[in-house]
Amino acid sequence: MQQFSISNHTQKQIQQFLAERNVDLQTAMDDEAMNRELAALLHAGLPAMVRKFYGLAKMEALFTDKKDMIYTAIAQRLQQAEAKSKK
Repeated sequence: MQQFSISNHTQKQIQQFLAERNVDLQTAMDDEAMNRELAALLHAGLPAMVRKFYGLAKMEALFTDKKDMIYTAIAQRLQQAEAKSKK
């Protein structure tokens, strides 16, 4: 997960997703249905070759099994993007 960046478009989609549901990232990841939706958003933003080899079902399983690790990685990237946009 650390080797992939989250595109600006995907970051905006995640932020919009969280804003529409009025939840923070941790709450969304703790909810099973929202966790799967976040996995789908990130999966769609991966390069096509990666998506081909790493299917959505695997991504959803990763989000369930490694929730804390994924949360940390996403939160860091969203914070970095927010910091860049404020500069």
